[in-house]
Order: sequence, then C-alpha cells, then structure tokens
Amino acid sequence: MTAPVDLSVRPVPYGQGLMDPVQGITPSRDDVANKTILVAEDDSNCRRALQHYLTRFGYHVAEAVNVASSLEAVFSHPSDLVILDLDQGGGTTEVLTEIRRESTVPVIVCSGRA
Repeated sequence: MTAPVDLSVRPVPYGQGLMDPVQGITPSRDDVANKTILVAEDDSNCRRALQHYLTRFGYHVAEAVNVASSLEAVFSHPSDLVILDLDQGGGTTEVLTEIRRESTVPVIVCSGRA
C-alpha cells in the first residue's frame, strides 16, 4: 500500500519551531504575583540560593531552617508551595505528615544526597 506525499510542504530546519527551554519554564510576572513559596532548608547556602532565584522571578519567599520552624511557617503563613529538604534534621517525614493532615498545599521534597 502506498500513501500520497505532499511535496508542497517544506520541512522546518532542525531546531526551528522548538520551544526555547528557558522561555518555556519561566513563569510570567502575572503568574507569580502574590505567590508565596516556603523554602524549608537547613543548609543556609542552598536556602539563600533558592530564595535568590525565586525572588528574582517575582515570588515571595518564606524561609524555615528546622523542623519546628517549618511546621510553624506552614500553618502561620499560608504558602502556595512548600519546598522541603529531605534531610532537614531527620524530621522531614513528620513535617510532611503534619502538612498533609492539615493542608493540601503542594510540596516538593528535595535532597542533596547522591
């Protein structure tokens, strides 16, 4: 069986028409206006880097440095997203369990482990 081929359609050169990867994932200022992200990270360098990157794109950033301050921050300052360090003083599962009992806020759990 053969199929007709439309020779009037010109192929697009490789790479043209593809989404710019940075443009594709960078939110617009309107999308992030008044959005707060809680960064619960005990490593000050990592926390500072995340805070710098997120505020650069217009997010408000709340920070927590340990398990107790993470729980306090989640329930006292409503956030649109929580970035939670897996190795945060060994209490990440407790924090995540407590968040899920009381809230439906999205949580991204991160780790610096190899």
